[in-house]
Amino acid sequence: MAERTPSDSDSSGGAKDPSPKGRSRKIPEPATPQIRTACRSDSPSLDEHFAGTDPDGWKLVAESDWSESMYHSGHIAYHVQRNAAGAWVMRSIARDPCLDDVTEEDVEEGALTDEQFEALGDMTLEEARAEEERKVVAVWLNPPRRSSRKAAAKLLYDAVVAAGGMDIMTDGEED
Repeated sequence: MAERTPSDSDSSGGAKDPSPKGRSRKIPEPATPQIRTACRSDSPSLDEHFAGTDPDGWKLVAESDWSESMYHSGHIAYHVQRNAAGAWVMRSIARDPCLDDVTEEDVEEGALTDEQFEALGDMTLEEARAEEERKVVAVWLNPPRRSSRKAAAKLLYDAVVAAGGMDIMTDGEED
């Protein structure tokens, strides 16, 4: 009679491992890797994956200023790290750079563009410059244990772009 190996499956879908006493114990099936993205405003939030991340452990993947029109521009950066649960997490940090060159004197004199007035709102210049939107834009659940940061960064960045996120690593020209 052939001995069962861990690759043999039982009827419940798990593999059996022969124990030294002749009894079998169930070996859990590895979880299937999944990539989820949250790039559109109607996407479910993935921010729960911030849990278990180190605030100082984020590694920059890409960052750039972008402009879609004279009135729609900003700065975005993508960072990646592995959380305590073992998932690779990609966050974006977006901010409006339109106030970068504005001085307190410009504000006092009202020498601002409409875009700068809108960005300033009811905040001080310092508060408005510091305002950022941080969110998880992609997560790689159940990745291989030995997956590298570089591989995770590429995989997650490509998933973000495919899901409608901003592609800041190309010049936007077709070949």
